[in-house]
Amino acid sequence: MKTYKKEDIEALLHMVEVAVQRKMITSSDFELLANVIAQRCRSKVSTSTLKRLWGYDKNKHRPLFNTLSSLSKFIGFKDFKDFLDKKNLKTPTSFSYTASSVSSKDMHPGDELWITWAPNRRCQLIYQGFHRFKVNMAHNTKLHVGDSFSSMHFAEGMPLFLDNYIHKDNPPITFVVGYDGGLNSVKHISSIEREDI
Repeated sequence: MKTYKKEDIEALLHMVEVAVQRKMITSSDFELLANVIAQRCRSKVSTSTLKRLWGYDKNKHRPLFNTLSSLSKFIGFKDFKDFLDKKNLKTPTSFSYTASSVSSKDMHPGDELWITWAPNRRCQLIYQGFHRFKVNMAHNTKLHVGDSFSSMHFAEGMPLFLDNYIHKDNPPITFVVGYDGGLNSVKHISSIEREDI
């Protein structure tokens, strides 16, 4: 099995993070990335493989060419060899967001976030601070008014992972919204804008 340079793999992983606009830190980050790769590239890279690549899972493991090629395709290269040939000449553009996206770091407590996803699901969220949201209105969805969760990024076309999702007195879970096709729309209304209306 061929061994690849550590710095080349690190460069690839960095470019993937730039493309997906998030650091791979939590288990749900890797679940999100695995799902997005499957949707965008029609190839499967398991969550456990991604965790090993990023060092989240400390098991020793040499990545396969096919795995590195899937990540390379995700950021616009033909395969890992193409990435190695061109990595200093190209920045990832194949997955830059052109659709609407909102980051919780740009929000203030009391801000509203409206999200929709198929089929005909709609939700109004109120930002609580520290990346935490509370469901204020829910239509045609399993989410309920009063439920709460943590999330850092909302983007059209991307599934949404709700970390530490709490419904009533149930233990916290990770809940996925828009698994097939992602969010249809994301709209941020600041509490200041609401006061001006």
